[in-house]
Amino acid sequence: MRESVSGGSPRDSDGSTMASPPPEWQRRAEQLVLYVRALQLLSSALTLAKHEKSVSRLQPSNAVKNVVGVLNDRFRQALSVCKELNSSGAVTAVDPRTSTITADKLIYNYAIEMCQSAALDELFGKPEECFRRYQTAQILLHALAQQVAHDSDRSLLTRYKQAVERRLFLLHEQGVVHAYNTNEA
Repeated sequence: MRESVSGGSPRDSDGSTMASPPPEWQRRAEQLVLYVRALQLLSSALTLAKHEKSVSRLQPSNAVKNVVGVLNDRFRQALSVCKELNSSGAVTAVDPRTSTITADKLIYNYAIEMCQSAALDELFGKPEECFRRYQTAQILLHALAQQVAHDSDRSLLTRYKQAVERRLFLLHEQGVVHAYNTNEA
């Protein structure tokens, strides 16, 4: 897997690390793992909607039908991509006994990269980009903390999420960014 941003790595003009790209098989395997996770989440949401409708807690309004339709479309799209990645041999190139590619690890690494990029954006005076990246990291860390099995992992993720939330709050308090842009028509 790609390493996290390190202090001595050369950087792009946008502050991100310029690392050699991962091998093609690894990139495709990572995509497959993330799309399978998306399928799991979409399936769970669709099952919950079906259950809530069957016990009459969810009414089949136009808004509900639209959301369920979007979930179904996304599910079919993700399934199609999974089939394409699987048929291309992404699975056979990875030994499942030795592979360390997991969706949680990829999502966690991405959240940490977002925090690092946000700090650089903040340093170089790009507050809107900084806020968006911190917000993305906060959402990802929150989602991971909600689903981990070990209390120590949950505690660590919650601490990281709280640190990001403090940073977002400070940026908002300093007037650097606003949570909602009220100037748009």
